[in-house]
Order: sequence, then C-alpha cells, then structure tokens
Amino acid sequence: MSDRIIMRIGESLVAGGPPGTAAEPEVAIGEMDGPMGTAFANLLGNQVVGHSRVLALLNTDVMVRPPTICVSKVSVDNERYTSILMGTVQYATAMGVLDSVRSGVIPRDKANDLGIIVSVWLNPSVATDTNLDHKILFEIHRKATTLAITKAMRSYSQYSFQVVRLISCFRSLCGAERVAINGYPFEAFTILRNTFDNLILISATNQNIADFLEVEGIRSEESYDPAVARKLRKKTERKIREKMLGSDSGLSKATQYELMRLNDLFDFETHGARLSMGAAIGWMKGEEPLNILPEFKAERFALFMNRYNEISWMLLRCLPIIQYSHLKLPAEWASKWLVLDRAFNENVEALTAQLGKPVGAAVVDFVTQKFPFQVDTLFQQSR
Repeated sequence: MSDRIIMRIGESLVAGGPPGTAAEPEVAIGEMDGPMGTAFANLLGNQVVGHSRVLALLNTDVMVRPPTICVSKVSVDNERYTSILMGTVQYATAMGVLDSVRSGVIPRDKANDLGIIVSVWLNPSVATDTNLDHKILFEIHRKATTLAITKAMRSYSQYSFQVVRLISCFRSLCGAERVAINGYPFEAFTILRNTFDNLILISATNQNIADFLEVEGIRSEESYDPAVARKLRKKTERKIREKMLGSDSGLSKATQYELMRLNDLFDFETHGARLSMGAAIGWMKGEEPLNILPEFKAERFALFMNRYNEISWMLLRCLPIIQYSHLKLPAEWASKWLVLDRAFNENVEALTAQLGKPVGAAVVDFVTQKFPFQVDTLFQQSR
C-alpha cells in the first residue's frame, strides 16, 4: 500500500434483514491532495436541497478518519427519514470506516491522507415503518460500508493475484512441454491437470460466477481462519465446477459427457498413475521389457499434445484479462491474439472433423462459451 491511492471505487449490497433495512453503498476513496480532495470539497461546500452532505461522525463532535462524507441517493423530504439517515445510518457508515482501519484494509498511516465519499441508499419505506429495528439497520449498513471499502481497496490486489495465477499457468504449460518432449508425457499430463483447474477458476472469477477472494478461502468481512478457509475454498470450487462444467453450466449433455471423460482421463494419471500402469501391461504379461529411461512413443505424446493444445487455448482466452482500464495491450498484440485464437479453434475442432472424436467439438463448445474473453476484455474485480 505504499503507492499513491489516487482514486478507487467500490460498492456492496447487503440484505437479509427485515424489509427496508438493505444497504447498497457506493464508495470512492483517494488521497486528498488529488482529484478526491477537489470532489470532497465541492460536495461539502455545494449543498443541495434534499441531498444534504454530512461528515460521518463517531460521536457528536468526533469525526471518523479518514474523513468521510455521506451523500444520500434518495431525495430527502421527510423529517423521520432525515433523522434515521443522519442518525443510525450515518453512524453505521462511520463505524464501517473505522472497522476498515482497524482491520488494515485502510492503512493506518494513510488515515489522515485519504478522503472517502459514500453514496448512501436508505429505503424510503423506513419513514413509515413504526417497527423499524434500528440495531439491525445499523449492523447491515455498517457491514455494507466495510465491504464496499474492502472491494475498493483490494481491487488492485485481486488484479495482482490474477496476473500471478496466469503466469503460473503459463509456466506450468512450459514445464509440461519440456517434460513431455524429454520422454515423460504421462508425467507431463499431471501438470496439465492443475493448469486446467486453475484456468477454470480464473475464468469463473472474471465472469462473477464466484468471488475471487472466496476462491482463496477468504471472506473480506471476516478474520482469516485456516479451517474455515479450507471449507469455503472447497465449497466455492464445487460451485464453480458445476457452473463451468456440470449440470448448471448450460452446456449440452453431449459436451458435459465429453468433459467428464476428460476429467476422468486426467484423474487416471494424477491419482494412481493408471495411464503409466496401462503402458506397462506388456511387461506385466511378460511380453516386452520395462523401460526405466524415457522412451518416445508417438501415441502417448499425441495424447499429451491434444490436451496441451486445448489447455493452451484456454490460457490464450484468459490473457486479455491482464488488461486494466489504464493498461491495455497494443494493437499488434491484438491481431496476433486473433490469429492464434482461430488456429487453436481449428486445431481442436480437427479432432472431430478429421478424426471423428467427439471430444474436439465438445472442447470448442466449452471454450467458446465458458472462456468468452476477447482482445478488448478488461480485468473485472469480483463483486
């Protein structure tokens, strides 16, 4: 967090309470000696009837830090609504900011340098709700503010994680290729298993099928617990597989079946080395020697290369995700990407068109639907 925080944006939606208590804040955070300071001063100095801007207070005269200004999304023209907005909700917003500082989401050494603008949404129905539970309303708006700030402050962290994961996939493919070329195609196959799974996670999080932090076993509003994280990670991965490969994917039954067979093929070698065992059947029968040193076998290498091409295409489809709003790849790169994308498509489809193997068409269906990224795709923070 040593870099300047010019302006970061986040939002959240927290519901689940009684009617009228849902919160949907939108926040902007930045250092006050930049555009955030200008926006902050303009809001505070240019008051608008029905949309008063107030500083978030922890007590009657104790302002939260970083300084935070609350702006209502709803036109305020009701005394009771105003009282709830400037009382319960304003205090909840201040506590949400304080929670973010305490947890380290907002660096403490930046608390006096940053400014926060919170656009607050409070359901107008609270003005006529005689049974409104202020405690629940307070807790929901507090949690929503903390979550929105966390999303804003961690958007760059999520981007960094995604880039590292993509680089890891690229390195794994390079490693698998070297292992296979040197005579170990089945061992290389186990590397492809992990790469395949990683790319599915990358695609899913960039389509908001799952939250990126949850893939890592993290809930942004909770403290980290290894046991809880492990359970959350497994639960999230199961959900992603159903959405990307399984019954909830929207893929045809034929495609799902072929993907299931691919998954089983990976597992045969990764869990039990069954492909390697099968390759030694001749020795087990006493019909041929057992080679200890690597030996090139065309059919084994072909099995590896088919999967290698498919997973390389998945990685190519994910590459545009490294582009950010202010970090876009050159036009020359885009034209090369399109050529490679078309080449991979034709190569994979040839398994069906030329060899009659249905897996080719299934993978084409899978990649085009579940890896829909194009040259102009930008990184999207998980919501």
